[in-house]
Amino acid sequence: MNERDLRIDFLRGVALLMISIDHAPWNALSLGTLRAYSFGDAAELFFFMSGYVAALVYGRTLARKGLVPAMARIYRRARDLYLAQIALLAGVALFLYSYSVLWEDDSVIGNFRLGPIVAHPMKMMTQALILHYQPTYMDILPGYVALFLVLPFMLWLLQRNVWIALGASFAVYLGVQSEGWALHTLPDGHAWLFNPFAWQFLFMLGAAFGARKLDALLPALRTRAALAVSLVFALPVAVMMGSAAWHDFLPAVPSLRILDVATQKEMLPPFRILSFLALAHLGWRALPSGEAIARSGLGSLVIKCGQQSLSVFSAGVVLSVLASVIYGDWQSQFAVCAATAIGIALLAALAWCLDWVQKNGLTANRMQSAAAT
Repeated sequence: MNERDLRIDFLRGVALLMISIDHAPWNALSLGTLRAYSFGDAAELFFFMSGYVAALVYGRTLARKGLVPAMARIYRRARDLYLAQIALLAGVALFLYSYSVLWEDDSVIGNFRLGPIVAHPMKMMTQALILHYQPTYMDILPGYVALFLVLPFMLWLLQRNVWIALGASFAVYLGVQSEGWALHTLPDGHAWLFNPFAWQFLFMLGAAFGARKLDALLPALRTRAALAVSLVFALPVAVMMGSAAWHDFLPAVPSLRILDVATQKEMLPPFRILSFLALAHLGWRALPSGEAIARSGLGSLVIKCGQQSLSVFSAGVVLSVLASVIYGDWQSQFAVCAATAIGIALLAALAWCLDWVQKNGLTANRMQSAAAT
């Protein structure tokens, strides 16, 4: 895939929409997401594609203008991500606290891990500002921000020697698996759900492919032998995990999960990475061209979601909170599925509107420039 390939934005859009679906509790629509058929979920796709896009966008600046201009661009994006995290946390906390007071329902405070900020607002908001306090659904962006803080140096090393860069990244990943390296949240001391010491490896793999540093591997990945390896790993996992997921909603469906492996996100165990890479390889071989995807109405909307990633993600968090509140009130699978489906439609509409505004804004600027000349 090259930098103009619309499949990049399509895959990012798929990841964002799946994350939003998976956030809603007891949601039958999650049977259509990666979580139901792999050892991981859409987060792996999100971080891998984020690394891919980062190498495309910022690697070009690094190559043409040097480290300092690249750092300036990257840290501006990190600032935007950080501000989105703080705004989301403050807005969601205020909404849920108001809801708990108006409806006399304290359960939402506990369900969303808001007890500490309600009890000690100044202290915990200070911890939130340094990303140490992460309520429910507020744990993806901190890991992403942490990766962007070291991204200039990751890309610099990647451009000089891909194998040294991947080796250093893998060494840090091994430290997580063997020594439990992690950043920890307050007040419970748990590891960050998206522990940057672990997730940086998947991000770096994506960056290596995005920077075209692993193109020499592509002929081997196109062989039947590589296809067979991916199928041998992915299909049994899909059957095991898929049957277990369907069993949760339809007990008549037998669960065939005979292997229980460590899949906790904090560590990003090897089985999660292998499961994702096998599915990614199969998807890469099967996915049609970006132009073909864009010609379909649904595909075009998903592409727009990927192009408006931060806005769609932020809105998705808000809608996931609402879906969780609805489930807590009604305990209805149908209500949660309906709310989630409406939410996905709203996210697509938001992406379409933002795309329209941007395109018309560019058109207006061009018209003004033409008039000035």
